[in-house]
Amino acid sequence: MVLAQTRIDPITFEVIHGSLIAICRHMASSLRRSAYSPIIHDMADFSCAIIAPNMNLIAQQEGCPIHLGTMPLSVRTALSEYGLHRLRDGDILGCNDPYRGGVHLNDILFLAPVFLEGELIGFVANRAHWPDMGGSEPGLASNATELLNEGVIVPPVRLRHGWEPDEDLINLIMANVRGPEERRGDLFAQFAAIDVGIRRLRELATRYGRETLYRCYDELMDYARRRMRQAILELPDGVYSYEDVMDDDGIDEGPIPIRATITVSGERLLVDYTGTGPQAAGAINSAWGMTCSSTYIILKALLDPTGPSNSGIYELIDIYAPRGTLLNPNPGAPVFGGGVETGLRIYDVIQGALAPVIPQRVTAAMYGTIDSSFMSGIDPRTGKYFIYNDCIPGGWGAKHDSDGITCMVELVGNIDDIPIEVAELKYPLRYRRSELRMDSGGPGRFRGGLGTLREIEVLADAARCCIQADRTRSAPYGLFGGKPGARTRYSIVRHDGSVEVIGGLRPDGTHVSAKRPVWVRQGEALRIESAGGGGYGDPRERDRQRVRDDVANGYVSPEAARADYGLDL
Repeated sequence: MVLAQTRIDPITFEVIHGSLIAICRHMASSLRRSAYSPIIHDMADFSCAIIAPNMNLIAQQEGCPIHLGTMPLSVRTALSEYGLHRLRDGDILGCNDPYRGGVHLNDILFLAPVFLEGELIGFVANRAHWPDMGGSEPGLASNATELLNEGVIVPPVRLRHGWEPDEDLINLIMANVRGPEERRGDLFAQFAAIDVGIRRLRELATRYGRETLYRCYDELMDYARRRMRQAILELPDGVYSYEDVMDDDGIDEGPIPIRATITVSGERLLVDYTGTGPQAAGAINSAWGMTCSSTYIILKALLDPTGPSNSGIYELIDIYAPRGTLLNPNPGAPVFGGGVETGLRIYDVIQGALAPVIPQRVTAAMYGTIDSSFMSGIDPRTGKYFIYNDCIPGGWGAKHDSDGITCMVELVGNIDDIPIEVAELKYPLRYRRSELRMDSGGPGRFRGGLGTLREIEVLADAARCCIQADRTRSAPYGLFGGKPGARTRYSIVRHDGSVEVIGGLRPDGTHVSAKRPVWVRQGEALRIESAGGGGYGDPRERDRQRVRDDVANGYVSPEAARADYGLDL
Protein backbone atom coordinates (compact mmCIF):
# COMPACT_ATOMS: atom_id res chain seq x y z
CA MET A 1 0.00 0.00 0.00
CA VAL A 2 1.34 3.44 -0.94
CA LEU A 3 1.29 5.77 2.06
CA ALA A 4 -0.78 8.89 1.66
CA GLN A 5 1.12 12.00 0.54
CA THR A 6 -1.77 14.46 0.52
CA ARG A 7 -4.89 14.67 2.63
CA ILE A 8 -8.19 13.62 1.16
CA ASP A 9 -11.00 16.20 1.08
CA PRO A 10 -13.38 15.85 4.06
CA ILE A 11 -16.50 15.03 2.05
CA THR A 12 -14.83 12.20 0.16
CA PHE A 13 -13.30 11.02 3.43
CA GLU A 14 -16.70 10.77 5.12
CA VAL A 15 -18.31 9.10 2.12
CA ILE A 16 -15.60 6.42 1.94
CA HIS A 17 -15.59 5.99 5.71
CA GLY A 18 -19.35 5.47 5.70
CA SER A 19 -19.06 3.12 2.73
CA LEU A 20 -16.50 0.94 4.54
CA ILE A 21 -18.82 0.61 7.52
CA ALA A 22 -21.75 -0.09 5.17
CA ILE A 23 -19.76 -2.91 3.57
CA CYS A 24 -19.24 -4.48 6.98
CA ARG A 25 -22.95 -4.12 7.74
CA HIS A 26 -23.83 -5.70 4.39
CA MET A 27 -21.55 -8.64 5.21
CA ALA A 28 -23.25 -8.95 8.61
CA SER A 29 -26.71 -8.88 7.05
CA SER A 30 -25.76 -11.65 4.64
CA LEU A 31 -24.28 -13.79 7.41
CA ARG A 32 -27.20 -13.33 9.77
CA ARG A 33 -29.82 -14.11 7.15
CA SER A 34 -28.13 -17.26 5.84
CA ALA A 35 -26.71 -18.84 9.03
CA TYR A 36 -28.27 -22.01 10.39
CA SER A 37 -27.59 -21.58 14.13
CA PRO A 38 -29.82 -19.36 16.29
CA ILE A 39 -26.69 -18.19 18.10
CA ILE A 40 -25.74 -16.49 14.82
CA HIS A 41 -29.02 -15.57 13.12
CA ASP A 42 -30.90 -14.60 16.29
CA MET A 43 -28.26 -13.85 18.91
CA ALA A 44 -25.89 -12.21 16.36
CA ASP A 45 -22.77 -13.66 17.98
CA PHE A 46 -20.49 -12.67 15.09
CA SER A 47 -18.53 -9.75 13.68
CA CYS A 48 -17.39 -8.51 10.28
CA ALA A 49 -14.45 -6.27 9.46
CA ILE A 50 -12.25 -4.74 6.77
CA ILE A 51 -8.49 -4.93 7.18
CA ALA A 52 -5.96 -2.76 5.30
CA PRO A 53 -3.10 -4.36 3.34
CA ASN A 54 -0.75 -3.49 6.23
CA MET A 55 -3.06 -5.60 8.44
CA ASN A 56 -4.54 -2.75 10.47
CA LEU A 57 -8.24 -2.95 11.32
CA ILE A 58 -9.94 -0.17 9.32
CA ALA A 59 -13.70 -0.65 9.69
CA GLN A 60 -16.23 -2.88 11.43
CA GLN A 61 -19.96 -3.24 11.95
CA GLU A 62 -21.66 -3.13 15.32
CA GLY A 63 -20.68 -6.69 16.20
CA CYS A 64 -19.06 -8.38 19.18
CA PRO A 65 -16.37 -6.09 20.63
CA ILE A 66 -14.27 -9.00 21.87
CA HIS A 67 -14.07 -10.38 18.30
CA LEU A 68 -13.03 -7.11 16.75
CA GLY A 69 -10.38 -6.19 19.29
CA THR A 70 -8.58 -9.45 18.52
CA MET A 71 -8.99 -9.17 14.75
CA PRO A 72 -5.70 -7.39 13.85
CA LEU A 73 -3.62 -9.85 15.90
CA SER A 74 -5.50 -12.81 14.40
CA VAL A 75 -4.94 -11.54 10.87
CA ARG A 76 -1.25 -10.81 11.38
CA THR A 77 -0.62 -14.19 12.95
CA ALA A 78 -2.59 -16.11 10.31
CA LEU A 79 -0.90 -14.35 7.41
CA SER A 80 2.61 -14.60 8.87
CA GLU A 81 2.20 -18.33 9.50
CA TYR A 82 0.44 -19.21 6.28
CA GLY A 83 2.29 -16.76 4.05
CA LEU A 84 0.60 -13.85 2.31
CA HIS A 85 2.46 -14.69 -0.90
CA ARG A 86 0.55 -17.99 -1.11
CA LEU A 87 -2.90 -16.40 -1.20
CA ARG A 88 -4.77 -15.96 -4.46
CA ASP A 89 -8.03 -14.34 -5.48
CA GLY A 90 -10.96 -16.27 -4.03
CA ASP A 91 -8.96 -17.97 -1.26
CA ILE A 92 -10.29 -18.06 2.31
CA LEU A 93 -8.22 -18.81 5.40
CA GLY A 94 -9.82 -20.23 8.53
CA CYS A 95 -8.45 -20.20 12.10
CA ASN A 96 -9.87 -20.51 15.60
CA ASP A 97 -6.78 -20.85 17.81
CA PRO A 98 -6.98 -18.46 20.79
CA TYR A 99 -3.19 -18.53 21.06
CA ARG A 100 -2.97 -17.19 17.53
CA GLY A 101 -4.99 -14.10 18.38
CA GLY A 102 -8.41 -15.76 18.65
CA VAL A 103 -11.07 -15.66 21.36
CA HIS A 104 -12.01 -19.28 22.07
CA LEU A 105 -12.28 -22.31 19.81
CA ASN A 106 -15.98 -21.84 19.09
CA ASP A 107 -15.26 -18.44 17.49
CA ILE A 108 -13.88 -19.28 14.07
CA LEU A 109 -12.27 -16.61 11.89
CA PHE A 110 -12.54 -16.50 8.10
CA LEU A 111 -10.24 -14.18 6.20
CA ALA A 112 -9.89 -13.43 2.49
CA PRO A 113 -7.62 -11.14 0.47
CA VAL A 114 -9.22 -8.65 -1.91
CA PHE A 115 -7.45 -7.92 -5.18
CA LEU A 116 -8.17 -5.33 -7.85
CA GLU A 117 -6.36 -5.82 -11.14
CA GLY A 118 -3.82 -8.02 -9.39
CA GLU A 119 -3.07 -5.58 -6.56
CA LEU A 120 -3.98 -6.30 -2.94
CA ILE A 121 -6.38 -3.61 -1.70
CA GLY A 122 -7.26 -5.13 1.69
CA PHE A 123 -8.82 -8.07 3.46
CA VAL A 124 -12.35 -8.88 4.56
CA ALA A 125 -12.95 -11.02 7.61
CA ASN A 126 -15.65 -12.36 9.86
CA ARG A 127 -15.65 -14.30 13.10
CA ALA A 128 -18.72 -16.22 14.28
CA HIS A 129 -19.51 -18.46 17.24
CA TRP A 130 -20.31 -22.05 16.39
CA PRO A 131 -22.48 -23.81 19.02
CA ASP A 132 -20.07 -26.75 19.13
CA MET A 133 -16.44 -27.40 18.20
CA GLY A 134 -16.26 -31.03 19.30
CA GLY A 135 -14.99 -30.59 22.85
CA SER A 136 -15.32 -33.05 25.72
CA GLU A 137 -18.73 -31.55 26.56
CA PRO A 138 -21.43 -30.35 24.15
CA GLY A 139 -20.91 -26.72 23.24
CA LEU A 140 -19.03 -25.70 26.36
CA ALA A 141 -16.43 -27.78 28.18
CA SER A 142 -16.80 -25.85 31.43
CA ASN A 143 -14.79 -28.56 33.19
CA ALA A 144 -11.88 -28.40 30.71
CA THR A 145 -8.35 -28.53 32.07
CA GLU A 146 -6.55 -28.03 28.75
CA LEU A 147 -7.33 -26.44 25.41
CA LEU A 148 -7.66 -29.84 23.74
CA ASN A 149 -10.70 -30.54 25.95
CA GLU A 150 -12.47 -27.57 24.38
CA GLY A 151 -12.60 -28.83 20.80
CA VAL A 152 -10.92 -28.95 17.43
CA ILE A 153 -8.01 -26.52 17.05
CA VAL A 154 -7.89 -25.08 13.54
CA PRO A 155 -4.54 -23.42 12.71
CA PRO A 156 -4.40 -21.00 9.76
CA VAL A 157 -5.51 -23.24 6.85
CA ARG A 158 -6.92 -22.50 3.42
CA LEU A 159 -10.53 -23.70 3.37
CA ARG A 160 -11.23 -22.32 -0.08
CA HIS A 161 -8.83 -22.37 -3.04
CA GLY A 162 -9.62 -19.86 -5.76
CA TRP A 163 -13.40 -19.92 -5.15
CA GLU A 164 -13.49 -23.72 -4.71
CA PRO A 165 -14.14 -24.99 -1.15
CA ASP A 166 -11.66 -27.56 0.15
CA GLU A 167 -14.19 -30.28 0.85
CA ASP A 168 -11.56 -32.60 2.34
CA LEU A 169 -10.63 -30.13 5.07
CA ILE A 170 -14.23 -29.09 5.63
CA ASN A 171 -15.30 -32.73 5.96
CA LEU A 172 -12.49 -33.33 8.44
CA ILE A 173 -13.75 -30.49 10.64
CA MET A 174 -17.37 -31.60 10.32
CA ALA A 175 -16.46 -35.14 11.37
CA ASN A 176 -15.26 -33.76 14.70
CA VAL A 177 -18.13 -31.48 15.71
CA ARG A 178 -21.65 -32.12 16.95
CA GLY A 179 -24.50 -31.14 14.65
CA PRO A 180 -22.37 -31.13 11.48
CA GLU A 181 -25.26 -30.20 9.17
CA GLU A 182 -25.85 -27.00 11.10
CA ARG A 183 -22.11 -26.28 11.38
CA ARG A 184 -21.67 -26.73 7.62
CA GLY A 185 -24.50 -24.28 7.03
CA ASP A 186 -22.83 -21.72 9.28
CA LEU A 187 -19.50 -22.20 7.51
CA PHE A 188 -20.95 -21.48 4.09
CA ALA A 189 -22.91 -18.54 5.48
CA GLN A 190 -19.58 -17.08 6.60
CA PHE A 191 -18.15 -17.78 3.16
CA ALA A 192 -21.08 -15.96 1.56
CA ALA A 193 -20.52 -12.93 3.79
CA ILE A 194 -16.86 -12.90 2.78
CA ASP A 195 -17.89 -12.83 -0.89
CA VAL A 196 -20.19 -9.86 -0.23
CA GLY A 197 -17.25 -8.01 1.30
CA ILE A 198 -14.91 -8.85 -1.57
CA ARG A 199 -17.38 -7.64 -4.18
CA ARG A 200 -18.27 -4.42 -2.42
CA LEU A 201 -14.70 -3.43 -1.49
CA ARG A 202 -13.71 -3.91 -5.13
CA GLU A 203 -16.61 -1.72 -6.19
CA LEU A 204 -15.54 1.00 -3.77
CA ALA A 205 -11.92 0.90 -4.96
CA THR A 206 -13.03 0.96 -8.59
CA ARG A 207 -15.28 3.95 -8.00
CA TYR A 208 -12.79 6.14 -6.12
CA GLY A 209 -9.48 4.65 -7.18
CA ARG A 210 -6.95 2.68 -5.20
CA GLU A 211 -4.86 5.69 -4.19
CA THR A 212 -7.87 7.51 -2.74
CA LEU A 213 -8.88 4.37 -0.83
CA TYR A 214 -5.36 4.03 0.59
CA ARG A 215 -5.33 7.66 1.69
CA CYS A 216 -8.64 7.11 3.44
CA TYR A 217 -7.19 4.10 5.25
CA ASP A 218 -4.30 6.25 6.51
CA GLU A 219 -6.47 9.17 7.53
CA LEU A 220 -8.98 6.97 9.36
CA MET A 221 -6.11 5.57 11.41
CA ASP A 222 -4.74 9.05 12.05
CA TYR A 223 -8.16 10.42 13.02
CA ALA A 224 -8.75 7.65 15.59
CA ARG A 225 -5.21 8.09 16.91
CA ARG A 226 -5.61 11.86 17.34
CA ARG A 227 -8.91 11.48 19.18
CA MET A 228 -7.51 8.87 21.57
CA ARG A 229 -4.38 10.97 22.15
CA GLN A 230 -6.52 13.95 23.11
CA ALA A 231 -8.67 11.82 25.42
CA ILE A 232 -5.59 10.48 27.25
CA LEU A 233 -4.09 13.99 27.52
CA GLU A 234 -7.24 15.10 29.35
CA LEU A 235 -6.57 12.57 32.11
CA PRO A 236 -4.33 13.77 34.96
CA ASP A 237 -0.94 12.07 34.99
CA GLY A 238 -0.74 9.52 37.75
CA VAL A 239 -0.95 5.88 38.80
CA TYR A 240 -4.37 4.33 39.50
CA SER A 241 -5.07 0.79 40.69
CA TYR A 242 -7.99 -1.51 41.44
CA GLU A 243 -8.42 -5.19 42.21
CA ASP A 244 -11.38 -7.54 41.82
CA VAL A 245 -11.71 -11.32 41.66
CA MET A 246 -12.96 -14.24 39.66
CA ASP A 247 -14.94 -16.48 42.00
CA ASP A 248 -13.34 -19.76 40.89
CA ASP A 249 -12.28 -21.61 37.76
CA GLY A 250 -14.61 -24.62 38.04
CA ILE A 251 -11.75 -26.90 39.07
CA ASP A 252 -10.11 -25.23 42.06
CA GLU A 253 -11.71 -23.06 44.70
CA GLY A 254 -11.08 -19.35 44.26
CA PRO A 255 -11.03 -16.50 44.44
CA ILE A 256 -8.50 -15.52 41.77
CA PRO A 257 -7.43 -11.85 41.87
CA ILE A 258 -7.28 -9.59 38.83
CA ARG A 259 -5.35 -6.38 39.45
CA ALA A 260 -4.89 -3.46 37.07
CA THR A 261 -2.48 -0.58 37.59
CA ILE A 262 -3.00 2.22 35.09
CA THR A 263 -0.21 4.72 34.53
CA VAL A 264 -1.13 7.89 32.66
CA SER A 265 1.87 9.78 31.34
CA GLY A 266 1.25 12.51 28.81
CA GLU A 267 -0.32 11.05 25.69
CA ARG A 268 0.36 7.41 26.59
CA LEU A 269 -1.40 5.01 28.88
CA LEU A 270 -0.02 1.79 30.38
CA VAL A 271 -2.23 -0.94 31.83
CA ASP A 272 -0.13 -3.29 33.98
CA TYR A 273 -1.78 -6.47 35.26
CA THR A 274 1.02 -7.42 37.63
CA GLY A 275 -0.56 -8.81 40.80
CA THR A 276 -3.12 -10.87 38.88
CA GLY A 277 -3.31 -14.51 39.98
CA PRO A 278 -1.56 -17.39 38.20
CA GLN A 279 -3.13 -19.10 35.23
CA ALA A 280 -6.10 -21.20 36.22
CA ALA A 281 -6.56 -24.95 36.05
CA GLY A 282 -10.06 -24.37 34.64
CA ALA A 283 -11.34 -22.69 31.49
CA ILE A 284 -11.25 -19.02 32.51
CA ASN A 285 -7.77 -18.08 31.28
CA SER A 286 -7.61 -15.11 28.96
CA ALA A 287 -5.16 -15.61 26.10
CA TRP A 288 -3.10 -12.55 25.24
CA GLY A 289 -5.25 -11.42 22.33
CA MET A 290 -8.38 -11.56 24.49
CA THR A 291 -6.70 -9.61 27.30
CA CYS A 292 -5.63 -6.89 24.88
CA SER A 293 -9.06 -6.78 23.26
CA SER A 294 -10.90 -6.47 26.59
CA THR A 295 -8.56 -3.68 27.65
CA TYR A 296 -9.00 -1.74 24.41
CA ILE A 297 -12.79 -2.11 24.48
CA ILE A 298 -13.38 -0.60 27.91
CA LEU A 299 -10.83 2.19 27.41
CA LYS A 300 -12.44 3.06 24.07
CA ALA A 301 -15.86 3.13 25.74
CA LEU A 302 -14.64 5.37 28.56
CA LEU A 303 -12.31 7.73 26.70
CA ASP A 304 -13.62 8.07 23.15
CA PRO A 305 -16.96 6.28 22.75
CA THR A 306 -18.07 8.13 19.59
CA GLY A 307 -14.85 8.05 17.57
CA PRO A 308 -14.01 5.55 14.82
CA SER A 309 -13.06 2.03 15.88
CA ASN A 310 -9.86 0.97 14.18
CA SER A 311 -6.28 0.03 14.99
CA GLY A 312 -5.34 3.68 15.48
CA ILE A 313 -6.81 3.68 18.98
CA TYR A 314 -4.52 0.83 20.07
CA GLU A 315 -1.22 2.56 19.34
CA LEU A 316 -1.21 4.81 22.41
CA ILE A 317 -2.16 2.07 24.89
CA ASP A 318 0.52 -0.26 26.28
CA ILE A 319 -0.51 -3.48 28.02
CA TYR A 320 1.54 -5.80 30.20
CA ALA A 321 0.64 -9.04 31.96
CA PRO A 322 3.26 -11.47 33.28
CA ARG A 323 3.48 -14.76 31.40
CA GLY A 324 1.87 -17.68 33.19
CA THR A 325 -0.85 -15.59 34.78
CA LEU A 326 -4.61 -15.62 34.28
CA LEU A 327 -4.35 -12.83 31.68
CA ASN A 328 -1.34 -14.21 29.77
CA PRO A 329 -1.43 -18.00 30.15
CA ASN A 330 0.99 -20.44 28.61
CA PRO A 331 -0.30 -21.98 25.36
CA GLY A 332 -2.47 -25.02 25.92
CA ALA A 333 -4.28 -23.72 28.99
CA PRO A 334 -8.11 -23.82 28.70
CA VAL A 335 -9.64 -20.47 27.74
CA PHE A 336 -13.34 -20.82 26.88
CA GLY A 337 -14.46 -18.29 29.49
CA GLY A 338 -11.38 -16.09 29.23
CA GLY A 339 -12.70 -13.63 26.69
CA VAL A 340 -16.16 -13.43 28.23
CA GLU A 341 -16.13 -14.13 31.96
CA THR A 342 -12.59 -12.91 32.63
CA GLY A 343 -12.83 -10.16 30.03
CA LEU A 344 -15.75 -8.67 31.91
CA ARG A 345 -13.70 -8.55 35.09
CA ILE A 346 -11.03 -6.65 33.16
CA TYR A 347 -13.72 -4.05 32.48
CA ASP A 348 -14.52 -3.91 36.20
CA VAL A 349 -10.93 -3.37 37.36
CA ILE A 350 -10.23 -0.67 34.75
CA GLN A 351 -13.43 1.19 35.61
CA GLY A 352 -12.65 0.82 39.31
CA ALA A 353 -9.15 2.21 38.80
CA LEU A 354 -10.33 5.22 36.81
CA ALA A 355 -13.44 5.99 38.91
CA PRO A 356 -11.66 8.61 41.08
CA VAL A 357 -10.39 10.37 37.93
CA ILE A 358 -13.46 10.28 35.68
CA PRO A 359 -16.39 9.67 38.07
CA GLN A 360 -18.95 10.97 35.57
CA ARG A 361 -17.90 8.53 32.84
CA VAL A 362 -17.64 5.25 34.71
CA THR A 363 -20.47 3.09 35.97
CA ALA A 364 -20.66 0.82 38.97
CA ALA A 365 -19.95 -2.80 38.10
CA MET A 366 -22.29 -4.50 35.65
CA TYR A 367 -23.50 -8.03 36.32
CA GLY A 368 -20.12 -9.30 35.25
CA THR A 369 -20.78 -12.67 33.62
CA ILE A 370 -22.06 -13.94 30.29
CA ASP A 371 -24.26 -16.52 32.09
CA SER A 372 -23.76 -19.10 29.36
CA SER A 373 -25.64 -22.39 29.43
CA PHE A 374 -25.54 -25.05 26.73
CA MET A 375 -28.38 -27.58 26.85
CA SER A 376 -28.11 -30.63 24.63
CA GLY A 377 -29.61 -34.04 24.06
CA ILE A 378 -31.88 -35.95 21.68
CA ASP A 379 -34.95 -34.12 20.44
CA PRO A 380 -37.87 -36.59 20.81
CA ARG A 381 -39.71 -34.87 17.95
CA THR A 382 -37.00 -35.63 15.39
CA GLY A 383 -34.65 -38.15 16.99
CA LYS A 384 -31.78 -35.77 16.19
CA TYR A 385 -29.14 -34.31 18.44
CA PHE A 386 -29.68 -30.69 19.51
CA ILE A 387 -27.53 -28.02 21.17
CA TYR A 388 -29.12 -24.90 22.57
CA ASN A 389 -27.09 -21.98 23.90
CA ASP A 390 -28.57 -19.24 26.05
CA CYS A 391 -26.77 -16.20 27.45
CA ILE A 392 -28.86 -14.49 30.12
CA PRO A 393 -29.08 -10.68 30.33
CA GLY A 394 -28.40 -8.98 33.65
CA GLY A 395 -28.16 -5.55 35.23
CA TRP A 396 -25.67 -2.84 34.32
CA GLY A 397 -24.14 -0.55 36.89
CA ALA A 398 -25.62 2.83 37.75
CA LYS A 399 -24.05 6.13 36.63
CA HIS A 400 -23.62 9.47 38.35
CA ASP A 401 -26.92 10.70 36.92
CA SER A 402 -29.04 7.64 36.07
CA ASP A 403 -30.04 4.15 37.11
CA GLY A 404 -28.30 1.19 35.54
CA ILE A 405 -29.77 -0.47 32.48
CA THR A 406 -32.05 -3.39 33.32
CA CYS A 407 -32.03 -6.79 31.59
CA MET A 408 -29.18 -5.98 29.20
CA VAL A 409 -26.54 -8.25 27.68
CA GLU A 410 -22.96 -7.69 28.77
CA LEU A 411 -20.57 -5.37 26.94
CA VAL A 412 -18.06 -7.95 25.74
CA GLY A 413 -20.48 -9.72 23.39
CA ASN A 414 -23.04 -7.07 22.50
CA ILE A 415 -25.34 -9.91 21.46
CA ASP A 416 -29.11 -10.19 21.20
CA ASP A 417 -31.38 -12.38 23.28
CA ILE A 418 -32.75 -15.45 21.49
CA PRO A 419 -36.56 -15.06 21.38
CA ILE A 420 -38.42 -17.56 23.53
CA GLU A 421 -40.61 -18.45 20.54
CA VAL A 422 -37.54 -19.46 18.52
CA ALA A 423 -36.10 -21.53 21.37
CA GLU A 424 -39.35 -23.41 21.99
CA LEU A 425 -39.97 -24.00 18.29
CA LYS A 426 -36.50 -25.31 17.49
CA TYR A 427 -35.63 -27.19 20.68
CA PRO A 428 -37.43 -29.54 23.13
CA LEU A 429 -37.62 -26.83 25.80
CA ARG A 430 -40.36 -24.80 27.48
CA TYR A 431 -39.86 -21.47 29.21
CA ARG A 432 -41.83 -21.47 32.45
CA ARG A 433 -40.68 -18.04 33.60
CA SER A 434 -38.81 -15.07 32.14
CA GLU A 435 -39.06 -12.00 34.33
CA LEU A 436 -37.15 -9.24 36.07
CA ARG A 437 -35.46 -10.27 39.30
CA MET A 438 -36.75 -8.18 42.19
CA ASP A 439 -34.15 -6.60 44.52
CA SER A 440 -31.25 -7.54 42.25
CA GLY A 441 -30.18 -3.97 41.41
CA GLY A 442 -27.62 -2.53 43.82
CA PRO A 443 -29.15 0.18 46.05
CA GLY A 444 -27.81 3.69 45.56
CA ARG A 445 -28.71 7.28 44.88
CA PHE A 446 -29.00 5.78 41.44
CA ARG A 447 -29.98 2.12 41.48
CA GLY A 448 -28.19 -0.64 39.60
CA GLY A 449 -30.03 -2.33 36.75
CA LEU A 450 -32.03 -5.47 37.50
CA GLY A 451 -31.06 -8.97 36.54
CA THR A 452 -33.44 -11.57 35.17
CA LEU A 453 -34.97 -14.82 36.38
CA ARG A 454 -35.63 -17.63 33.93
CA GLU A 455 -36.83 -21.19 34.25
CA ILE A 456 -36.34 -23.49 31.26
CA GLU A 457 -38.08 -26.86 31.40
CA VAL A 458 -36.57 -29.85 29.62
CA LEU A 459 -39.00 -31.77 27.38
CA ALA A 460 -36.45 -34.32 26.15
CA ASP A 461 -35.68 -37.43 28.22
CA ALA A 462 -32.76 -35.54 29.71
CA ALA A 463 -30.46 -32.67 28.79
CA ARG A 464 -26.78 -32.24 29.44
CA CYS A 465 -26.44 -28.69 30.71
CA CYS A 466 -22.99 -27.10 30.66
CA ILE A 467 -22.97 -23.82 32.55
CA GLN A 468 -20.33 -21.14 32.93
CA ALA A 469 -21.01 -18.11 35.07
CA ASP A 470 -19.34 -15.90 37.64
CA ARG A 471 -20.36 -13.33 40.27
CA THR A 472 -21.83 -16.22 42.23
CA ARG A 473 -19.75 -15.46 45.33
CA SER A 474 -18.40 -11.94 44.76
CA ALA A 475 -21.02 -9.31 43.98
CA PRO A 476 -20.89 -6.52 41.34
CA TYR A 477 -19.48 -3.56 43.28
CA GLY A 478 -21.16 -0.23 43.87
CA LEU A 479 -19.43 3.17 43.67
CA PHE A 480 -19.27 6.22 45.92
CA GLY A 481 -21.48 4.71 48.62
CA GLY A 482 -23.61 2.59 46.31
CA LYS A 483 -24.20 -1.01 47.33
CA PRO A 484 -23.41 -4.18 45.34
CA GLY A 485 -25.90 -5.85 43.02
CA ALA A 486 -27.32 -9.29 43.73
CA ARG A 487 -25.16 -12.32 42.94
CA THR A 488 -25.72 -14.89 40.18
CA ARG A 489 -27.40 -18.18 41.10
CA TYR A 490 -28.20 -21.37 39.16
CA SER A 491 -30.67 -23.99 40.41
CA ILE A 492 -32.62 -27.03 39.26
CA VAL A 493 -36.35 -27.09 40.02
CA ARG A 494 -37.08 -30.76 40.67
CA HIS A 495 -40.30 -32.64 39.90
CA ASP A 496 -41.61 -32.14 43.42
CA GLY A 497 -41.03 -28.39 43.28
CA SER A 498 -37.93 -28.45 45.47
CA VAL A 499 -35.05 -26.23 44.35
CA GLU A 500 -31.42 -27.41 44.35
CA VAL A 501 -28.74 -24.75 43.98
CA ILE A 502 -26.13 -25.98 41.48
CA GLY A 503 -24.18 -22.75 41.09
CA GLY A 504 -23.80 -19.99 43.66
CA LEU A 505 -24.58 -19.60 47.33
CA ARG A 506 -26.77 -22.25 48.92
CA PRO A 507 -29.26 -21.34 51.67
CA ASP A 508 -26.70 -22.49 54.30
CA GLY A 509 -24.11 -20.05 52.94
CA THR A 510 -21.85 -22.62 51.29
CA HIS A 511 -20.79 -22.05 47.69
CA VAL A 512 -20.87 -24.31 44.65
CA SER A 513 -19.17 -23.40 41.38
CA ALA A 514 -21.33 -22.34 38.42
CA LYS A 515 -18.73 -23.62 35.96
CA ARG A 516 -19.61 -27.27 35.45
CA PRO A 517 -21.85 -29.69 33.55
CA VAL A 518 -25.01 -31.13 35.12
CA TRP A 519 -27.91 -33.32 33.98
CA VAL A 520 -31.46 -31.95 33.93
CA ARG A 521 -34.16 -34.59 33.56
CA GLN A 522 -37.44 -34.43 31.67
CA GLY A 523 -39.96 -32.27 33.50
CA GLU A 524 -37.29 -30.51 35.55
CA ALA A 525 -36.26 -26.93 34.90
CA LEU A 526 -33.03 -25.01 34.95
CA ARG A 527 -33.50 -21.79 36.92
CA ILE A 528 -31.10 -18.94 36.21
CA GLU A 529 -31.01 -15.80 38.33
CA SER A 530 -28.65 -13.27 36.78
CA ALA A 531 -26.82 -10.68 38.82
CA GLY A 532 -27.78 -7.02 39.06
CA GLY A 533 -25.62 -3.97 38.56
CA GLY A 534 -24.01 -2.03 41.38
CA GLY A 535 -25.52 1.16 42.77
CA TYR A 536 -23.99 4.65 42.55
CA GLY A 537 -24.06 7.01 45.52
CA ASP A 538 -25.61 6.76 48.99
CA PRO A 539 -29.00 4.95 48.84
CA ARG A 540 -30.41 7.29 51.50
CA GLU A 541 -30.01 10.15 49.00
CA ARG A 542 -32.27 8.51 46.43
CA ASP A 543 -35.33 10.50 45.51
CA ARG A 544 -38.22 9.20 47.62
CA GLN A 545 -40.64 9.10 44.69
CA ARG A 546 -38.20 6.98 42.71
CA VAL A 547 -38.16 4.45 45.55
CA ARG A 548 -41.97 4.39 45.64
CA ASP A 549 -42.06 3.89 41.88
CA ASP A 550 -39.54 1.03 42.15
CA VAL A 551 -41.76 -0.70 44.69
CA ALA A 552 -44.90 -0.12 42.61
CA ASN A 553 -43.15 -1.54 39.52
CA GLY A 554 -41.91 -4.63 41.34
CA TYR A 555 -38.22 -3.67 41.06
CA VAL A 556 -37.72 -3.27 44.81
CA SER A 557 -39.59 -5.06 47.58
CA PRO A 558 -41.14 -3.09 50.48
CA GLU A 559 -38.67 -4.81 52.82
CA ALA A 560 -35.68 -3.70 50.75
CA ALA A 561 -37.10 -0.17 50.47
CA ARG A 562 -37.15 -0.02 54.25
CA ALA A 563 -33.75 -1.66 54.82
CA ASP A 564 -31.74 -0.04 52.02
CA TYR A 565 -33.46 3.28 51.46
CA GLY A 566 -34.99 3.96 54.87
CA LEU A 567 -38.48 4.38 53.43
CA ASP A 568 -41.54 2.90 55.15
CA LEU A 569 -44.44 2.36 52.79
